[in-house]
Amino acid sequence: MKTFDVPGMSVAIVKDGKVVLAKGYRVRKLGEPTPVDENTLFGIGSNTKAFTAAAVATLVDEGKLSWDDTVYERLKGFEMYDPYVSKEMRVRDLLCHRSGLGLGDLIFWPHTTFTRDVEVSKWDDLQLAVNFGMGIGLIVTGLESVCAGVGGVHAQGQEDLLVQIIVPGLAGVFGNNLSGGQEH
Repeated sequence: MKTFDVPGMSVAIVKDGKVVLAKGYRVRKLGEPTPVDENTLFGIGSNTKAFTAAAVATLVDEGKLSWDDTVYERLKGFEMYDPYVSKEMRVRDLLCHRSGLGLGDLIFWPHTTFTRDVEVSKWDDLQLAVNFGMGIGLIVTGLESVCAGVGGVHAQGQEDLLVQIIVPGLAGVFGNNLSGGQEH
């Protein structure tokens, strides 16, 4: 904890589908007495990209989405600065981070009050940092939005999306503690 300058942490070890250790250490916030326990929720940053990719893959497996679907057809209001990219970007391009936008996710991170529709509407203001398909371009918001808009999944945010698609498969391993509702 000292190395990463965090006031507290929790650890869970799962072996053969059973939790063998679930424990919290120290406090949630420096200078405050509230302890970390096995139920404390933490932000996990970029780890959500793997969960989002798994959600997209689940929708592909269910036939609700294709890796080769154009984002334009799947995402209402999707428009990039470059009209060619607007028409040609595929779901797989979002997943592979090859939009060419550089740090496009800075529209909503670290925190925003923008709705998902407003986030999507701002993409057309972002000029490409590199040629489309040729380099890193983070648009996790795009993946979340595409997922939320297909297959009857009407998630309002990444958390809802993951709860609807990913959590049911994990509930058998971790029990009902994955449904949220606990204090952060």
